[in-house]
Amino acid sequence: MNSKEVRGLILQAFQQSQFKWRTPKGISKDTKIPLPRVIDFLSNSMDVRKSRKPNKQGEMLFTLNDRYHRDQSLLEKIVSKITNRG
Repeated sequence: MNSKEVRGLILQAFQQSQFKWRTPKGISKDTKIPLPRVIDFLSNSMDVRKSRKPNKQGEMLFTLNDRYHRDQSLLEKIVSKITNRG
């Protein structure tokens, strides 16, 4: 599977999910892409954003940048701009 196919499957897994934030493990399970390859993509992609906080199990969480910005509340947008993270 080439990089373009990996990217397409991972982005599709995000888009089809009911959840805003996803774990690499969940994406790997949904896409059948090996976990190390999913983590490599998520760590290096400009399409996704990593959460500042892990989930309750301590796993990293990721979301699509588009979805993150679309679903942010007004307060989150203001705080993001003030702290220069937006």
